[in-house]
Amino acid sequence: QTLICMGILAAVVGFGKANYFLPSQNQNWWIPAIGAYFFLEMLANHWRAILTGRQEITKSNRSELIVRMFQFLLLFALAGLLFLNGSQITITVLFLVVFSTSLLVNILLLRALWPAFSAEGSRNPIRGAFSFALPCYLGNLTQFLNYRLDLFILGVLAGYAAVGRYTLAVSL
Repeated sequence: QTLICMGILAAVVGFGKANYFLPSQNQNWWIPAIGAYFFLEMLANHWRAILTGRQEITKSNRSELIVRMFQFLLLFALAGLLFLNGSQITITVLFLVVFSTSLLVNILLLRALWPAFSAEGSRNPIRGAFSFALPCYLGNLTQFLNYRLDLFILGVLAGYAAVGRYTLAVSL
């Protein structure tokens, strides 16, 4: 999903429409940065799902609360320091704050999960988590594409207008 996100951003930059989505300064720097942030967010969702599945919702909520308090305090401190310097907060600074909080939530969630990974006796707990999650993700993706297979076939055979009419008819 991160590669798809970065591909879409690269296409937006390539088509010259990046000013609608990205800050104007050095847009090529933003693509890998947003990709890394997107990866961290998806990874945090993965860790949260494992904690929820293990009925350890309190650990997930505690990590989220700590991170949100950290984010608020960091933003407040940076805004204050920049105000005292006579500067304003920039999009780059805001992004770095959000990125650092995403990194922190991943660390806290992984720390909360580490005893569970160690207890399972796996020599590499991260590999175990991904070896379980990857087939599930691929299965869900295949199922999604299978549900949409009729749209792809119709699009190839009859064109976009027919797909639009067909989609409208199915939804009605």
